[in-house]
Amino acid sequence: VESAQAKQQLTSALLELERMHSQEAELFTAQFELERLQPFKEEFEALRTEHIVLRRRMLSQHRPAAAATSRVPPPKQSPPVSERRANHEAVCERQSRPSTPEMTIL
Repeated sequence: VESAQAKQQLTSALLELERMHSQEAELFTAQFELERLQPFKEEFEALRTEHIVLRRRMLSQHRPAAAATSRVPPPKQSPPVSERRANHEAVCERQSRPSTPEMTIL
């Protein structure tokens, strides 16, 4: 009975040791990956900081300009009726004239 119990305890201890060894291997692999990725992390943090600084600078420079361009321009006033009529008559007159050789050269 004692030998069966000792065998059971030995088996449990071996399984626990195997589990711990597996965890140790996973931990080693994770640490290796962290060390391998550390330069990329540092570069990412530097780029992120630079991006934030540039974005803040851009926003602070463009705020006044953005406010000025967001204003709606005043509506264009059309010329008075007499001026529009005169322009229309001038266009009609030019279209009704026969084209001359001098005009086609231009």
